[in-house]
Amino acid sequence: MEDNTSLQQSPTQLAPPVKVTIENQPLAVSVTGENTRKITLGIVLGWTLGIYALLWGIICLTGYRLLGIIILISGIIVFPPISGILKAKLHIELTGGLKWFIYFVLQTIGFFLFLADMVKKFVH
Repeated sequence: MEDNTSLQQSPTQLAPPVKVTIENQPLAVSVTGENTRKITLGIVLGWTLGIYALLWGIICLTGYRLLGIIILISGIIVFPPISGILKAKLHIELTGGLKWFIYFVLQTIGFFLFLADMVKKFVH
């Protein structure tokens, strides 16, 4: 019988995990064939606040057009599927910090526009 010990590799000799991108979402593939999806705080916040901003922007378009447009733009910036489309089609990718900075600046501008409109309604 043949000695199989020469065919076996130690764990330190295995190749590192292969990085694969599927639908603009990183996917780590291990040597054993297991697929793992990395869920980060940025992705969770992107989905949550992105959907919130997109819905709020659509609602605001009915009465406050400028506010609705600003909020929609902030939602488009952080919503992961739209970010993936921007990256694939327009070759534009914002870093995480810049994306969230723009989001919060636009949300703040939207808040003050809404506040100014409310003050106008109550004063006049």
